[in-house]
Amino acid sequence: MIFPVTTPIAATMPRMDPIRSCALPADQTRTPSLAGERPRVLLVEDGDEVRTILASFLEKEGFAVTSVATGEDALHEAEQATFAVVVLDVGLPGIDGFETCRLLRQRSDAHVLMLSVRTDEVDKIVGFATGADDYVNKPFSPRELVARMRAAVRRQAPTGRECLELGALSIDVDARQAIVLGTVIPLTRIEFELLLMLAKREGLVVSRTELLTGVWGPTWVDSGSDHLVEVHMSNMRRKLIAAGGAGIVRTVRQHGYCIDSGLRLSA
Repeated sequence: MIFPVTTPIAATMPRMDPIRSCALPADQTRTPSLAGERPRVLLVEDGDEVRTILASFLEKEGFAVTSVATGEDALHEAEQATFAVVVLDVGLPGIDGFETCRLLRQRSDAHVLMLSVRTDEVDKIVGFATGADDYVNKPFSPRELVARMRAAVRRQAPTGRECLELGALSIDVDARQAIVLGTVIPLTRIEFELLLMLAKREGLVVSRTELLTGVWGPTWVDSGSDHLVEVHMSNMRRKLIAAGGAGIVRTVRQHGYCIDSGLRLSA
């Protein structure tokens, strides 16, 4: 399967095909659809041809896709419907992908996967700081993109009613809510998963490597992604502190993070 692309990108960036060629065997031209209701995806890409091709590909892979060309339209759609995943291009006309992501976080808890031709680490850090959950560089493999989206949808699946009480912090696992002193904390999906992982290992110091493996998967461990954990942890702790939850999550230098309760190191 070949994706011809002619999307214009910023004049300061080299021209390249945003979607990498992906040839599939004749008997594997599509992977099985996701079970149950089709996960809703908001695709935000200003290139008409890329948007059309990618939307069609994602539909065939079992997603229900709404596609738009601008950040303004993306924010409007997020007000009208709930999406499991938002695939968001950084280089949008008008408000760019970073600002769109920041505003999107005020109204949506969707898993935000950003696409960009920019490979500098600082751009990734900016993306994660504005609320992105994942970041994929162009050109990309559509099969890899789908794999990342499927993993995000799996993490969103309800696991049954479970509540954790940790002093001032309460976590409703089924509702995916963190509550501090009666206030629901507006955590992103990744921030919630980090907090939940720490809460389920109360009293243990959990390393950045363990958090990367548990929340993003083992393929991230060797990618130099320590900043990924640090940015999301910093954002999450700031929200906890604003609600009166200072000290709930602690940093243990050279080891990792913990929710303190008779502190001991993780094996």
